[in-house]
Amino acid sequence: MFDEQRHTGLQNANAMTQVFRSAHRARVMPYLAQPAPERIMMTAGKSFHETGNDAAHLKVLDNMLVSRLKDTIAMASKLLA
Repeated sequence: MFDEQRHTGLQNANAMTQVFRSAHRARVMPYLAQPAPERIMMTAGKSFHETGNDAAHLKVLDNMLVSRLKDTIAMASKLLA
């Protein structure tokens, strides 16, 4: 009974995390693609002060968001197997 509840809880947490990561990516990328010269491209863990254009920086960010979503799915597969 307890294992079944834990399994259901993990499934729900995984579903919410996947929805959040997907929605965040879908909403943030169009916003960040708009020109805003005052905006300094950075994330909490990574700064984009390197040379390059905004499109290249957005590609790095998009790759990071996709990687986190894939990590979430992979971890859920392991935990819920």
